[in-house]
Amino acid sequence: MSPLGIVGRGIELALLFAWSLFGVYVLLLTVVATRQRAENGVPASRLRRLGVLIPAHDEEIGLGATLGSLALQDYPKDLFEVIVIADNCQDRTAEIAHGLGATVLERTDPTLRGKNHALGWGLTRLARLDYPHDAYVILDADSLATPNLLEVVNRYVEQGWEAIQVHNAVRNPRDSWMTGLRYASFASYSYLRPLGRTRLGSTAKLQGNGMGLTAGLLRRHPWRSLALAEDFDYSAELAANGVRVAFAPEGEVRSEMPLTLDRAHSQLSRWERGRWQVFRRHVLRLLSIAFRERSLWRAEVALDLLVPPLSFLISLPGFFFALEYGLHALNKGDAWSGILASLWGGVEALYVVHLAAALLVVKAPAVVYRSLLCAPLYVAKLLRIYLGLLLGQEEKGWVRTPRAKGKGEQT
Repeated sequence: MSPLGIVGRGIELALLFAWSLFGVYVLLLTVVATRQRAENGVPASRLRRLGVLIPAHDEEIGLGATLGSLALQDYPKDLFEVIVIADNCQDRTAEIAHGLGATVLERTDPTLRGKNHALGWGLTRLARLDYPHDAYVILDADSLATPNLLEVVNRYVEQGWEAIQVHNAVRNPRDSWMTGLRYASFASYSYLRPLGRTRLGSTAKLQGNGMGLTAGLLRRHPWRSLALAEDFDYSAELAANGVRVAFAPEGEVRSEMPLTLDRAHSQLSRWERGRWQVFRRHVLRLLSIAFRERSLWRAEVALDLLVPPLSFLISLPGFFFALEYGLHALNKGDAWSGILASLWGGVEALYVVHLAAALLVVKAPAVVYRSLLCAPLYVAKLLRIYLGLLLGQEEKGWVRTPRAKGKGEQT
């Protein structure tokens, strides 16, 4: 084998080891999450005063539906306040929020734009009032909440949790193959895996939409995250300080996803840049804490930050399986080609089982399964984004993501 071939084979073996480790990890979470277990549905003995924070940038089209879903909450109306943070708005967002009974905090700062800055600004304002609520629920401005959302958050707070993440789902899976793929990804990332992590005694990850945070937690650990993935950043910060996040599958929020790859570009780019920021800031720190304090769950948090997107988890083993199997079948490979093809096929099976279980658990509609046929296009888009990030060609600040109806989103 040539020197170049040896280097290539070494890289392949390193990837095989990493993807095998990730595969065993997600399979473990799958097994734990899919075991039947009765959820704790005992009503809370105390109803707390809750604040619902909605960062909104030019949301006049969809905000009414979001506020309408909150008006249907199975929770006393006098015990929760809806607070819309109208961030750099140039439309009727503030007017609509006022008209539907929400408290409106208007913010204008064209140099510091985006949800991370808006949320930090709003929580700082509330901190000056010594947090007039017992806990806060944070929603995106295009979300629909299930009627039990606030009751679920209140119940978990009573059980002693200070940070809660409900099921964050996709609202429009039938609109296009792109939204169908996002639904599949969310089934894994936003439901099955956090459920498994919580049941293992580790921690879920805050996901920006459908988060519950107690006032006491915010006093001890103020929201200072200015990362593009502010939710992931704050989750990792909490883990470093010994605070776990509960996953509450009983509650759900559903938000719209962009219909096309072009419309999704800025959102995907922001998420991946944010993921890299959190990775650089927290992985080594969490591993150090895990080693020093012999904390297995902190090590698990670091491992979770290392796991690539589901599309890469599935596509890379499929690529190497096809490559090695093809070389072996055509007698163009070496003695290892057949063995490696079998190993890559086994790794691929781990992720297929995981994805199938996730879709079955959330009762995904048939259109989501059909959308999986378009996954290679999605992977190509992610590869293009990563290449742009490496070359410094992607936007470094917050960029509006076009919505299904053509408006911007701040998620």
